[in-house]
Parts: sequence; C-alpha cells; structure tokens
Amino acid sequence: MIKNYRYCIIEKVNINKRQYYITDIISNDGKIKRSLSFEVEEKDFRYLASSVYLDNSIEQPIYIAPQRIIGFFINLFQISAALVLGTAGCTIPRFLIQLDDEISVFGVELSGEMIEIAKKYFWIDKFDERFHLVKEDAFKYVQSEVETKYGLVFVDIFVEEKVPESLFDISFIRSLDAITASDSLILFNLLDLESDKVAELIQIVLKTGVSCKAFVLNSAGRKYIILLKTKKNQIIDSFRTMLNCIGNVWEA
Repeated sequence: MIKNYRYCIIEKVNINKRQYYITDIISNDGKIKRSLSFEVEEKDFRYLASSVYLDNSIEQPIYIAPQRIIGFFINLFQISAALVLGTAGCTIPRFLIQLDDEISVFGVELSGEMIEIAKKYFWIDKFDERFHLVKEDAFKYVQSEVETKYGLVFVDIFVEEKVPESLFDISFIRSLDAITASDSLILFNLLDLESDKVAELIQIVLKTGVSCKAFVLNSAGRKYIILLKTKKNQIIDSFRTMLNCIGNVWEA
C-alpha cells in the first residue's frame, strides 16, 4: 500500500540569522513525525537537525545507526546515566527514555533558543523526571563534571552543520574518558566530516591513552567514531560484528 503524507509547518523561528522550521509529517495511518530543520542557503537545502515520532515509538526516524549501536550496547551493559552533548530536538534523549525505564539522561545544549524549542515542541512527560537539560557549553561541562560516571556519552556538537575545532582538543577527549565508567560507550556523530579530519580525531584519541577499542563507521553517508571502553574481548568481538552489519567499519 502506498502511504500518503500531509506536511504541516508548525512554526518558523529565526536563530542567529538562520531560519529554523518545526514541521509535522502525518501519514495516512495517523502516525506523526515532528522535525526540526534549518536552511543552508549556500547549499540551497534544509538540514534536518532532529526528528521524532510523537507516539510511544522507541526507534526514532533519524540517527538510525547510533540508535542501533546504543541499543546493542545497553543490551550488554546495564547503565544508569547517559550524557548527550548537543540535544537540539531531543532525538537521542527520546530514544533512550523510551528504550529503558531505568536510564537517566543528561543533556547539554548551548543555545537557549534550542532549549525553548525542545521544551515547547519535543518534550514528553517522561522527560520531567528522567531528562535533565542544562544550558551550558559542552566542552566546559565535561571538564567540570566530577560526580557522575556515565555509561554512555553521545557527542552531537555542531556549529550549525559544522564540527567545531574544539572537538579536536585533546583535553576534551581526556575529560570524556574521565567521566565515563570502565564499561562504557562514547559515540561521536561527525556527519560528512572529511576523512582526513576523522583520521586526525582518531590520532588524538590514541594519543590520550584512553583504554578503549576505537572504530570508525560510515553508514548511510554519515561518519561516526565509536569508543568502546571494556576489557571483555567477547564483547568487543560481538560489537565489531554488529558494526559490520550497519556499515563500513575501520578499526583503529
């Protein structure tokens, strides 16, 4: 059966001279997908920053590869706290909250306007007690965080659609290592970052001496760096097999 869709712009918001759109796409079965996108004039298209289903779906419409990686990891290790750096429309926080009733999610977002959009258009009741969203610079946050050992960190930091240079600071990688548990997962979303820059970031990770297995994944045109912190060789083998089912994998 061919699905029909209705497209509705809920609101347009101007942030830092860039036009953002909150839109709903409604299928003929009534399922609603809400998205946050912005115009990239020099490329003449809209960049999709976030997208969620408004029902109780666990898997969300975008970030499919990260969701599968995170879901696989959570099946192997029980984690109580996850950190998302750069939240936008809360796609990954929503996935985590819907996936596991025991996880508390901490989100860090620099833009006050983005936080307002998230709370107005992407918030769900489950967030009230289990999603802690703060306005803060992500790089400063990880350096000052000393109380929590996270089982998962999802790094989704961009200046508009570009990866910031601060991501390549060795102190940032060391801070991520310091705030994560001995069995944990650090996942970088790098979009279509140039291959030489991905290799540069991997070299920085290796220089820190972080005890982890590092992978680079290319899936559906997006690149990710995955740092798996564990000493369990059987888990590493299972993880490697899973990644190869998602896309092209390079192991550092």
